[in-house]
Amino acid sequence: MEEFPSSSGSEEGFVPDYDFESSFERLKDSACFPARLTILGLKRTNKHLVMRELLRVKNAQTLDEIKDAVVAAYQDLMALEIFDAVDIVIDGLDGKHPEACSITARFSEKSPIQVHTGTYVQGQEGSVEASATLTNPLGHAERLNLSGEWGSRSTTTYSLALTRARPRGLPYLATARLYQQFSSFERWSSFTELLRGAETSLSTEDGRHLVGAGIGWYRLADPARRASRSVQQQFGEGVRSAIKYTFRHTTFSGEASFPLEGYGVSATSEVGTHSGGPARGPFFKQRCAAQVALPLGPAASLTLAGEAGLLLPLRPAPAATPSPITDRFFLGGLSGASLRGFSQRGLPFEATRAAGLYAHLFVNGGNVVGLGPACREDAAAFASGFRWSMGAGIVWPTRVGKLELNLTRVVRAREHDRVKAGVQFGFSPPTF
Repeated sequence: MEEFPSSSGSEEGFVPDYDFESSFERLKDSACFPARLTILGLKRTNKHLVMRELLRVKNAQTLDEIKDAVVAAYQDLMALEIFDAVDIVIDGLDGKHPEACSITARFSEKSPIQVHTGTYVQGQEGSVEASATLTNPLGHAERLNLSGEWGSRSTTTYSLALTRARPRGLPYLATARLYQQFSSFERWSSFTELLRGAETSLSTEDGRHLVGAGIGWYRLADPARRASRSVQQQFGEGVRSAIKYTFRHTTFSGEASFPLEGYGVSATSEVGTHSGGPARGPFFKQRCAAQVALPLGPAASLTLAGEAGLLLPLRPAPAATPSPITDRFFLGGLSGASLRGFSQRGLPFEATRAAGLYAHLFVNGGNVVGLGPACREDAAAFASGFRWSMGAGIVWPTRVGKLELNLTRVVRAREHDRVKAGVQFGFSPPTF
């Protein structure tokens, strides 16, 4: 242990000018090994869970190696999201072994219960959300979340989810979820959907890769009896099961919802099957999105973004049934595949800074078409049928997306589109 340098003058109120970084650089390659490990502050957390991360210092042979192992352990312990704070102190030991050191880890656990409530506005619909989360109730870094969302017009959702970070010490996040969701699309597509199901997923800690599987029972109906014949043919009950893989990668700088520079890409591939209902057989669904932000100054950027999707039945043509309307792609509004200036789901398949405010200008274009044997004609129809809108607005970024107030002008629309030019207000969830 180095002594503080002496100082001339009065010692009263003297604070030594100790250069820690220089001293560490001088001593970092010195032989050093951990001889004592002390853990303090654990109440609910299983001690084995903490020891599994801290024991990586066991094989360290220098002060620098101990430091690296402690920093890695700290990052993985905080990634469990069950601690408010983790303090790890490396200190020397008095005795016969000057190379020995002691490590003291002090933990501050999060409250076991968190309750959240909130209200949101999406387009012309308001919703109320409430959730209760049990954090680390059994001491193995699990979280149990019960949530409900009640929409004023179209959606009611209940879910029970169990999440565990770093299962068996591996750098993944495991989730299992039960849910029930009722959605009314009577304003746009003249049907309602009741869905009950279960799903599970395993993702990397950075969220770059996700593998999931799910199965659900659904029922499609038309209480108002206004659906077209093609939609009526899909009514009834069925079972949908699928496995999916999602890839995400971003290099954005600045706020996540208002990037100033960088790019982001995401792709979701899904293979599944429908059984027991009007729609039967396997299918493949692909969705891709990309976004590039080009800096225009210290607080401005030009953003170019695009999304594309493909839904492909995997049964031979004579046995194929129409793709379920709930699997199809819709454009319009600010949710999902946004097309400002059009109503939410206004293009049906048949017609096909966190606390600051930002201003934006936008140009949106998009189209949805069905695929048939005449691919060249389908491609021509896709290109010629593009809808376009432009405008300006104010954006309020939040942790869960962007709240937008826009003034839009529709440049090009088709006969059956539900146009919503003028003022458009809504919530835009994050793409990445």
